[in-house]
Amino acid sequence: MTEYFYLAAVAFIGGVAGATVGGAGLVQLPALLNAFPGSPLPFILGTNKLIFALSGANNVRRYLQTTRIEWPLLLPALVFGVAAAVFGASLIGKLDEAWFKPVLLVVLVLIAGYILTHKQLGETESAPAVPDRAAPVAGAAGGALFGLYQGMFGPAAISFVSLALVRARGMAFARAVGNAQLFVNACNAAAMLWFLAHGQCLYEVALLMGACSVAGSFVGLKLAEKGDSHLIRLLFIGVLVVEIARYGWSILA
Repeated sequence: MTEYFYLAAVAFIGGVAGATVGGAGLVQLPALLNAFPGSPLPFILGTNKLIFALSGANNVRRYLQTTRIEWPLLLPALVFGVAAAVFGASLIGKLDEAWFKPVLLVVLVLIAGYILTHKQLGETESAPAVPDRAAPVAGAAGGALFGLYQGMFGPAAISFVSLALVRARGMAFARAVGNAQLFVNACNAAAMLWFLAHGQCLYEVALLMGACSVAGSFVGLKLAEKGDSHLIRLLFIGVLVVEIARYGWSILA
């Protein structure tokens, strides 16, 4: 019972993070792996994706109402991203996941260093590095890459996609997060359906944690509505620091 209370609290925190700058998976996945060490990885990932989808639906609903979506970039990203997410999910049972953590830790450190050394990044809208005419192609290529990652693994996907949008299209963090929410949640839903279709989910745990995650998403959305791009940037950096600490500890331990 104590373990379930802990998982519920983790899901609430993950819901708050997922509604703002991402990182819900990096909170929830380690907790699920520790709570159910004997469960196959596809069952843990399927459970995590169902939890994420429940709160993600609320996040997408809200961001569609408040965020200017860049459809010329996002539509091709969604087409290729959803297909890649399903493909990535289908590979989980065939691959050794041991290399994920070291690679992800290096990527997180590089992203944090880049943001900290570019202090004005994402504070306001800026000139895009990728021009409008190249946006559909860039969206398709980036969508396939990030969709594959979301299908196979998923943690920090919103953080990665948000940063890519800030850098490539000159978005402020506030708008980048809204666009990233739509893309990542669509890819997550596609991968989730793959896992559910193959019976790879711990449903009781997912529904309990999902309800707590939805509650957290309402709190997170309220925080996001009150903040500007500067606050979102600070939250973004904070989540990255937590993610780096958690991953570094899990690898060294």
